[in-house]
Amino acid sequence: MKKETLRKKYLKSRGVKCPYCGSRDIVGIGSWEADVGYVTHKIHCIECKNEWEDLYRFSDILFP
Repeated sequence: MKKETLRKKYLKSRGVKCPYCGSRDIVGIGSWEADVGYVTHKIHCIECKNEWEDLYRFSDILFP
């Protein structure tokens, strides 16, 4: 499956289903990696063993 198709499937699931097999059995592994304006986190699917990285972009700040 093409990367763009996988990306669209994952975003459509709002990041709760594996883009490869559709399983909800996914976990974050390791630490978060931060850079200017964004953070990445490696994600692993327990079911099919595929891995990818979530990308979080800084967009706002919340105050208590």
